[in-house]
Amino acid sequence: MSHSLQLLLIASVCTAGACVDPVDDASTAETQDAVLASCRGRSDGLFDCSNLVGARIFASKSQGSAVIDHLRTNPSFFFCRSEGDPSGGGPHPDRWAKTVGDDHGRTGWVRDIDIASETNPLPVCGVPPGGGL
Repeated sequence: MSHSLQLLLIASVCTAGACVDPVDDASTAETQDAVLASCRGRSDGLFDCSNLVGARIFASKSQGSAVIDHLRTNPSFFFCRSEGDPSGGGPHPDRWAKTVGDDHGRTGWVRDIDIASETNPLPVCGVPPGGGL
């Protein structure tokens, strides 16, 4: 899926077969830019990122692993990022981000290509803040 198609999917919210634009005022550039922004840190140490609603959460960093949950919200929170098996292209073709699903509360991995925000701000999983120095 191309990055522009991914953003188009994220920009629309579909419920019960009807799609609406979540931005009430199309001239509000600030709101529209938020969809394209980098993941943003929160005071609790988590990061909010714009993502594809319905994105699959995998048991491990491999598309061959079991789908254990889904993301139903946008934005969603993420813990960290890690490299793994190829995740489907995009700017970080081997990157995965760790999160908790909305259907069953299971912790797992989302493909970077399903996250519209730049994921570089996410800490690397397993590396202490400051790189352990």
